[in-house]
Amino acid sequence: MLLLASCQKDEAPAPLNDNNIVQATTKTGTNGRVLHCTGCDQDGINCKDCDCSGSGGNCLPDVVISGLHSASMDSVFTAIATKDKPTIKAAFLTNKGVLSNYLAMTDINNVINGAAFAGSAAGPSGSRFILIQNPQGKRTAAYPLY
Repeated sequence: MLLLASCQKDEAPAPLNDNNIVQATTKTGTNGRVLHCTGCDQDGINCKDCDCSGSGGNCLPDVVISGLHSASMDSVFTAIATKDKPTIKAAFLTNKGVLSNYLAMTDINNVINGAAFAGSAAGPSGSRFILIQNPQGKRTAAYPLY
C-alpha cells in the first residue's frame, strides 16, 4: 500500500508536468541521480530500501502523488507486487492517464507493449519507487514517488 506523507524539504519539488518528466528522462545516465538499493530480489527488483544521491544515474527527480491519484497508484503498486507481467501491463494500461503525471510516456508504453518490466522498491520515509528494467534486466529508470 502506498503511504502518502507530507514533509518539508530544503528544495521545493519541481512542478508536475510532462515537460519536466520528459526532460529528466532524456538525460537519464548523464544528469540523473544514482539509485542505491539494498535487499533486492534475485531479479534486482522489489528491493527493501532504495535512495537516490549523486549524479550520473537513472534516478529521476522526486514527485509527489496527488491525493486524487492515490487509489490508481495503489492499484499499480499492487499489480507490480504480483510480479506477473500481464497483470502489470493491464494496470499500466488501465491507469495510463494517471501514470503519465509521474512517469515518462516512453516507459509507460514500454511496460504496456512488453519492451520493459516494472518493479517497485521501498524508499525512505514511506516513499516508493517504480523501477523500469529493459528485457536484459538493466534498470533504465527509477521514479521516486512520495
